[in-house]
Amino acid sequence: SGAPIADAAIELRTASDEKIKTYYTDKDGKYAFDVEPLKIYKTVYKKPGYIQAIVHVPALKPEEKREVSLNLYNEMQVIVDNKLVTIDPGVDLTKILNLKPIYFDYNGYKIRESSKTELDKVVELLRTRPSISIQVNSHTDSRGKDDFNMRLSENRASATVDYIVKAGIPADRISGKGFGETRLINRCTNGVPCSEVEH
Repeated sequence: SGAPIADAAIELRTASDEKIKTYYTDKDGKYAFDVEPLKIYKTVYKKPGYIQAIVHVPALKPEEKREVSLNLYNEMQVIVDNKLVTIDPGVDLTKILNLKPIYFDYNGYKIRESSKTELDKVVELLRTRPSISIQVNSHTDSRGKDDFNMRLSENRASATVDYIVKAGIPADRISGKGFGETRLINRCTNGVPCSEVEH
């Protein structure tokens, strides 16, 4: 929103990431501290509900001052196509993040290499926004028996969850649900003749 953020923590760290001291912004979102000249530092900006930000501070000359201004983004906001978008509870992340669908081989549930790029976007979102939890929904087309497709979609949801958990996201922040062929995205229900392309 551009409004100042009070009580944000600013950790002053050495270039080798050793914590020196923590400072806090005032009611106007401002802060100040002194550093030794000719040394490189980094600052880590933290506030619950916001995405952590890191700024590297180059070596300053004696008596030199440096002003740093940055925006902290709410964890429930993400920039997509240069627009700030709010992630509301229950929203479909594939639409918010412009993710491509995750496809599997026919009757299979192994994550394809081509799908990993899209899943890595979800991993990055979850890594930078620890308050967000998600449910992976999986469905199939109508080819095959209904009960087989239900199990297949559950296995696909589990494989997707496993991929995200193996990437370092805690398992308690992600669940999976298979819907079989109950959520078709085409007109090809049981008994309707369809081409391979339509499926």
